[in-house]
Amino acid sequence: MKQSQKADLAILGLSFIWGATFSIVKNALNDISPFVFNSIRFIIASVLFWTLFRKKFGKFENRVVKAGLITGLFMAIGYGFQTAGLYYTTASKSAFITGFCVILVPLFTVIIEKIIPKINVILGVFVALGGLWFLTISEGLNKVNFGDILTSFCAVAFALHLICIEIFTKKYDYIILSFFQLITTGIFSFISIPIFESPRLVITMNIFWSIIVTSVLCSTLAIYILNRYQRYTTAIHASIIFTMEPVFAYLTAYLFYGEKLGISGSIGAGLILAGMILSEIKRK
Repeated sequence: MKQSQKADLAILGLSFIWGATFSIVKNALNDISPFVFNSIRFIIASVLFWTLFRKKFGKFENRVVKAGLITGLFMAIGYGFQTAGLYYTTASKSAFITGFCVILVPLFTVIIEKIIPKINVILGVFVALGGLWFLTISEGLNKVNFGDILTSFCAVAFALHLICIEIFTKKYDYIILSFFQLITTGIFSFISIPIFESPRLVITMNIFWSIIVTSVLCSTLAIYILNRYQRYTTAIHASIIFTMEPVFAYLTAYLFYGEKLGISGSIGAGLILAGMILSEIKRK
């Protein structure tokens, strides 16, 4: 199997992990505030990652540290907006709006590389924007909630995060880059607690298992997979695979929590997926 094929399968698996755990995080936020949750989650993930790969860590070069911190900052901002937004909206809507970042990836790549987008990319953007409109205001303008707006900002941050990974993993060690992304997110979340929220934590078995699952699978393993395999593909190609993330999230929310998007919401979700796919189709 080619490295590119392995990368596709690995990223698809990652999409399942992240998509299937949207509902877990949503449920956990009943007992813990967003930044407290993220700080605990990513600090544990950082310690675990360091323990697993400590033999590969040597002297950190300034340029590698800088690249890791920049990439980690976008990741931290993305998770901050996503988790805070998830407190105010549903798991399904959060996943689909987060998935909108795959439309932003080619746009930001264009800005950085100074390449004019193809017509299919432009069409994909407008189709996805229409879908986002149906999804977020399907029941009227008064139904657009604060969580939807916060999650939209997270999509921007995650798009920039993917682009940074594409650029830096081809230059520097992906293990070191992964560690700095995790620790930066953990520290950023901890510092943000007194600034953005009133800390809240009710210790329950639900919180315990939510932190374990998200720390081990959604953080340590997920960031390792993303940084290891995305170097064999592009941010744009990886982003199209991530269109499966909101699909997995919707199926999980439907099966375990009974969430439904409704007719308009389902149309919006379908349009977002169509826009994502359309933006990646090569013109013949």
